[in-house]
Amino acid sequence: MKKTIGMVIFCMMLLLNCLTVMAAETDPIVGNMTVDGTNVTVVMSGTAEWALTNGKVQVTYDTAKYELVSAEAGEILAEGIVDINQDTPGVVSLAWAMVEAVTLEEETPILVVKLTLKDIDAEKVEVGVVLAEMYDAEGEVEAMEPEYQLEVELEKEPESDESESESGSKPEDETKPSQPSQPSQPTQPSQPSQPDQPSQGQNSATGDEAPVGRLVLTLGMAAAAVIGLLVLKKRKTV
Repeated sequence: MKKTIGMVIFCMMLLLNCLTVMAAETDPIVGNMTVDGTNVTVVMSGTAEWALTNGKVQVTYDTAKYELVSAEAGEILAEGIVDINQDTPGVVSLAWAMVEAVTLEEETPILVVKLTLKDIDAEKVEVGVVLAEMYDAEGEVEAMEPEYQLEVELEKEPESDESESESGSKPEDETKPSQPSQPSQPTQPSQPSQPDQPSQGQNSATGDEAPVGRLVLTLGMAAAAVIGLLVLKKRKTV
């Protein structure tokens, strides 16, 4: 009889161990984080895998990089005893206890923590999640990942856009250097105007007509005198 009771107890212990191992394969609570500008929201919610009676979870952050805005428990814990502790800098703790086990449905929040990012030039956001204690109707549930980090990479604007906005970009046609103007060719000096040439058959001046007429008259008179002398000499010889 004693051997039978011992075997039953041994089997129950093995069964409880198996249940604990199964609990480690799927965590009842998971953490998720969203980032909107400098606003960081961390939500710890259920996975619809477990009905928990009580537990304790934490959200950790670097106080040099983040500032706590608020921390609230989910409505699903409204019927139980809830305690949110913010006394330790960089740690938000939620502890709760329910009269009966409550199934934490998928994406049902049990803790919502809001932070503000201090460093606007940060490349990523990092926040820690701790599954400190969890219990169901059978006892303690061990988490597969009792502690891990949530990370979100932040997208940066292209530096070229910032540099252009700071320097004040100009329209493309204004930023191009103007082509140097070609030097103007020196103007050719104007040729002096040639004096008007006298037309053929005309003297350049009206005063030239008088000397020519006198010359002709003189030659005529000289010829007449010569002829006259020759005529007189011929008569004398006869």
